[in-house]
Amino acid sequence: MKVVVLGAGLAGVTTAWYNETPAVPTWNYAAVHVYGAVRAIEDPEAILLITSPAGDEGLDYLVQLELQAERAGVRLRYAADRFEPDLEGKPIGPAHTLHDAYLAADLITYPSLFEGYGNALIEAIFYGKPVVVNRYPVYVADIAPLGLRLVEIDGAVTDETVEEVRSLLANPRRIRENAHHNYEIANRHLSYRVLRRKLRREMEAVIAAAGEPANPS
Repeated sequence: MKVVVLGAGLAGVTTAWYNETPAVPTWNYAAVHVYGAVRAIEDPEAILLITSPAGDEGLDYLVQLELQAERAGVRLRYAADRFEPDLEGKPIGPAHTLHDAYLAADLITYPSLFEGYGNALIEAIFYGKPVVVNRYPVYVADIAPLGLRLVEIDGAVTDETVEEVRSLLANPRRIRENAHHNYEIANRHLSYRVLRRKLRREMEAVIAAAGEPANPS
């Protein structure tokens, strides 16, 4: 069975963000917009699974996507209610985690037009999954130059994109090689270890500028 996961980033917003009281925590959802034809990849068991919630900007887009998938013979499953966490970040039961979705997926699509950075994209890379990614501005500036092997789109899904995905999914050896290549690059440039080192460097620079001795720990 082929499972394609369509998702976007989201983040919790705490009450500290607001200047007024009373206030409640909420979620900052990223809208997903996909342009181009929804087409089957000639696998009767293929499923397009949507894990991110719709409705923050209305449900018209989700309805349009469902109708287009039905016309194209694509098995689309909207399962955000199985993955959506509550305000404390805990799954709303009965539920699955995104970890489950990554393990089950054969392909991850990341079609966002705009992103703050792309944490979900980095997660997919560390899970070793093939990824279709739109060339959003931060990706073009900071991630694409690293040399990752991803299927890129530029605002639209084309026939060439479909053929590239079909060819990739039919080649398990290429998938494994790409996963190893991408993991090595991500581990060198995008891991928590790298983040800690960069944050430590920035903190030491701030402390030095303030004229205070740095903590060796």
